[in-house]
Amino acid sequence: MKVISLIYVVFWMTAGAYDALAQELEYVIDESFTTGEFYTSGGISDLLLHSDGRIFVSGGFQSNAEASSQSVLNSQGNILYNFGSTFTIGFPKNFHYHQKYLRCGVSVFTLLQIPIGTDHSFKFEFQKSAYNGFLGNDVLDAIVEPDDNILAAGRFFTDSLDISPETIRQLCRIDSTGAPDPDFPMLHCAEPVDAYVHEMDTLSDGSFILSGHFFEFGGFDYNHVGKLNPDFSVDTTFVNSFEESGVAFITYIDSQDRIWLYLSSVDIIDDPTNTMIRFIRLLPSGEVDPDFSEPQMLSVGSTSGLGAIYDLAELPNGRFILVGRFSEFNGYSRDGIVMIEDNGSVVEGVFENLGVDEAIWGSYNQYPSLSTIRLQDDGKLLLGGRFSSFGGEPYHCLVRLQPQPVTTSDQIKKQGLVIYPNPATSHFTIRLPDGEGPFVKVEIFDLHGRVLRQWRTPSVFGGSYSVEGLAAGVYVVKVETLQSRYSQKLIVE
Repeated sequence: MKVISLIYVVFWMTAGAYDALAQELEYVIDESFTTGEFYTSGGISDLLLHSDGRIFVSGGFQSNAEASSQSVLNSQGNILYNFGSTFTIGFPKNFHYHQKYLRCGVSVFTLLQIPIGTDHSFKFEFQKSAYNGFLGNDVLDAIVEPDDNILAAGRFFTDSLDISPETIRQLCRIDSTGAPDPDFPMLHCAEPVDAYVHEMDTLSDGSFILSGHFFEFGGFDYNHVGKLNPDFSVDTTFVNSFEESGVAFITYIDSQDRIWLYLSSVDIIDDPTNTMIRFIRLLPSGEVDPDFSEPQMLSVGSTSGLGAIYDLAELPNGRFILVGRFSEFNGYSRDGIVMIEDNGSVVEGVFENLGVDEAIWGSYNQYPSLSTIRLQDDGKLLLGGRFSSFGGEPYHCLVRLQPQPVTTSDQIKKQGLVIYPNPATSHFTIRLPDGEGPFVKVEIFDLHGRVLRQWRTPSVFGGSYSVEGLAAGVYVVKVETLQSRYSQKLIVE
């Protein structure tokens, strides 16, 4: 929830659109929104939406990219302001603060203003320490309170001369200048010595959920996730669900106050499952939600082969859209984005062929992923991450999707498109099990959106199409009939 006001969500569906919601929703790329190749050789980590449609974009890019680490776009993706350094460590978070932006992260805690840049009148007092080593002063998350004070969470020394563990704190309150509130009961996590709070969020009753790397939380034994009452005292009724290993990250607090967590090397108490990366949901009590099925994710770009969830959006119909780094989700082929039911099961037919394809800019080649998702009031989705192709189209680091209602029969047709063999070595065949035809056009695109092969009115019910001469790699096949358009990935070996 992040803001302390109890307003949760603006419903973006009109009465007519709710009728369509009884059907299925799928998404298509909103071609009216594009930044071209402005963002390259890096990735977008955070998006902040303005009520007038402007978008504050934050990321990290190599020196040959045009984009700085912060940019402001209009509602169509045009660049209004571009400022800041070209590279940042980690994934800074950004918040509205009057007409400015509060920015925090590893070695970053600043106030930005447009068009000048850094507001040097803001100085966090606990960053004045001469100590700047591994256990340095970092504010990793923040909450702007209604009275303009700021809750700052992370790990920082409260004495610039004494850097002993006794001077470390993980949560404080500061004013608009960065000066700490002397009456605030600053949170102290004594164990381990490098304990820190990485994420914090609010529940509807005004309490606070904090996550990170700690074994002791305000004098009580809590591993990685703890709860503070509205007066910032520790809620000792909150269940401790984890062992000491690893680190936990709050990904989202939903409309039912359930806590979605990304876990790295964290073991769950009384759970024999042991894996490096997990994604679970807690009840407001801190207990693991038994009604949510923990997803199994694979990622070809991970050294462990395991995928990860970085962000999610809650839809008015009770479903959720998850984004991250994965190529397979619960046995379904999904490239960094998936829609699930409340119990965690995959919604079929959505994002089957619409995800991150690659992240290649010259010699810069990384595995593609999505870091952030923002649901606009009109139902469109803003997606930021590390990619140079999305859904077979040349979009770089930022793309917008728009919902498109489809009837059940239309969705079955889309699911019925079959390309085989896939991977293909010399030829492939297209088949529509429902016998739809005739075909009007078949095209093969590369991941930059260029047409490499095209057949017009090739066959009433499909046929065999050559891939001779195409380099090994991933392509997109688009098929057009008199009734519908289809697309499907094709791998050439």
